[in-house]
Amino acid sequence: IRSLDKIDTEFVLMIFDDFFITEKVDGRIVMKALDFIKQNKQIGSVNLSATGPVDCESEVVDGLFVRAKQTSRYKISCHPSIWRKDYLIKMLDKNENAWQFEIFGTIRAHGSDKLIYKISSEEKQPIKFYGDTGIIKGRWNKDVVELFRCNDISINYHERGFYEASNRWGRKISTVKKIAVDPIKFVYYLVVLKNYFWFKSIIQK
Repeated sequence: IRSLDKIDTEFVLMIFDDFFITEKVDGRIVMKALDFIKQNKQIGSVNLSATGPVDCESEVVDGLFVRAKQTSRYKISCHPSIWRKDYLIKMLDKNENAWQFEIFGTIRAHGSDKLIYKISSEEKQPIKFYGDTGIIKGRWNKDVVELFRCNDISINYHERGFYEASNRWGRKISTVKKIAVDPIKFVYYLVVLKNYFWFKSIIQK
C-alpha cells in the first residue's frame, strides 16, 4: 500500500512475479483495456485474464470484455489486471496475504458499486502465462520445469521443493484455514455482510 501511495498515476498494472509470461505481450489489447477503464469511472479494475472472476455476464463489451456479476466468486483476483489505483488501495488490507486478499477482497467488492471486468476468452488474453502461477503455497509448480528448460533458466528446485496437490477435502480444509485466520473478520464478513452463499460456493469448488 505504501508503494502505491508513491505512484502518481491514476491507473496501475499489477502482475505478480510468479506469473511467467510465455508469449509476446499484445500491447494493443492492454491499451484497449486501459482506454476502457479510463472511459468509465465506474470501473474499478479490468482483469487481463479470462480466468479471473467466476460467473460473469454473458454480454461481451467492445468484443473483448465481460463484466463480473455483483456476487461473482473471485471478483477480486491477483491475475494480471489494470486497476484504478484508489480502488485497489481501498480493496487492499495490509494484514492480508495474496490468497486472503482474493477471498476477503472479493467480499469487500461485493459491497462496492465499482464494476469489475475481465477478458472474455483465453484466446484474447494480452498476457499469456504458464498455468496459474509458478509457485503454489510457497513451492514450485512442477509445470514450470519444462518452461525453464526451454528458456535456459537454471533453478535449484530443492530450495523450495515442488507443490503436491492435495485431495478435494485437503483443498477445502486449506481454504477454511485461509478464511478463518482472523475469526473476528471472518464472522463480520460472513454474518454482517450476509455472504453465506458465497462462502458455501467456494467450499464446494
